[in-house]
Amino acid sequence: MLYKIIPFLVWFHLFRGGVKTGVPNMKEIIQEPWMWRHLWLHGGTLLAALLAVWWSAAAWLAMLGLLLQGTILGYGIYTGIAVYRRVSRKIEQTSP
Repeated sequence: MLYKIIPFLVWFHLFRGGVKTGVPNMKEIIQEPWMWRHLWLHGGTLLAALLAVWWSAAAWLAMLGLLLQGTILGYGIYTGIAVYRRVSRKIEQTSP
């Protein structure tokens, strides 16, 4: 959900200022391949968690998967914030 909410909020806050040009599309704020990577990693983590019942080493894979998911999500949020700051600075510089 955060991969849809954050781009919308960034787009909304940039667009509500009345500026119609220079505001990035919502798909340009967080790149879609990062969303797919997170989805596949989430599926692998769920599979490792299910396998951990029979194979104890899979618990470590599940923990690693959760760590990597948090890292990817943090990177996506940081990317959204960085786009907002960069575009808002650019809009402030061009406004009279």
